[in-house]
Amino acid sequence: MKIKDRGILNVMQKISNDEWSFCFLHDLGLDQQGEVALWLSNLTKQDDTVLNMSPDDIMEKACVALLFDEKTDKVIASASMMKPQLNSSRQYLGEIGSMFTLEDYQNQGCASYLVHKIDEWAEAQPKIDGAYAFLNTKSPRSFVVNGYDGEVLKDGKVLNAAEIVPAYAFNLCRTICRDQHAIYLMDLELQKKELNLSIEAFNSQGEELTTIGYAVLQARAKIEAILDEAKKQRVEKFSDYIRKVHLKIFEHNLKGDSEDSDYYTEVHNKIINFYYQNSKNNLHCCDVVVVKLY
Repeated sequence: MKIKDRGILNVMQKISNDEWSFCFLHDLGLDQQGEVALWLSNLTKQDDTVLNMSPDDIMEKACVALLFDEKTDKVIASASMMKPQLNSSRQYLGEIGSMFTLEDYQNQGCASYLVHKIDEWAEAQPKIDGAYAFLNTKSPRSFVVNGYDGEVLKDGKVLNAAEIVPAYAFNLCRTICRDQHAIYLMDLELQKKELNLSIEAFNSQGEELTTIGYAVLQARAKIEAILDEAKKQRVEKFSDYIRKVHLKIFEHNLKGDSEDSDYYTEVHNKIINFYYQNSKNNLHCCDVVVVKLY
């Protein structure tokens, strides 16, 4: 596939010019692996949006992609893939995350390039069927340009990314989520499932509802009202994100950069689509989940 993204091409050019270099953590010597793992571990503890990781946690990743500045011989950006987990469709998917770019090197394509290299590596592995990522408002572009989407076609059926992400990922979300309200909503989703099973059991017996049965229906209705309000608020938040992306497209096109205006619009329209697609799922722990099957 021909690479069109300016950011990825920019990094490739810098590597070609020997300004920067790329490697995977496991390609380094053991001493340097330890140094980089410790540095990355410290970064995770300074960023509330990622899971705190020890150096050992980092060393156990399926892969860790790194960019170095050749002048300083220091890591300037990194991204990693967790060990793939089995989903409900019997596919092994790895989560891409723990993405860092030092401030002086941001907005130059580092994250997009690292996702590209992780995909390239993972696609060559016989036991990895795809990848997914949970995104905040800073990271959608890096995944759009690498072919990720909020929905995928599988066996002739369109599936939301949240439907094919391994259950392991959502269990981990509960562990690391610092938003108590989000955890409360996730608990309500579980309670709703349990109540639905109870109601199905009542219905299968073909008997009139008892006092307990009516209580279960009332409990479900109360939970649904809370979850519906949460979903409404989430859609309103997405609408605000979408307005901001439309504004970015408008402002970019005003500059008259004809060389990439069509591509810029295409990329940002796909970001908008991420939000529309994710408004259909019941995620509470993050804004957006995207997936790519190899």
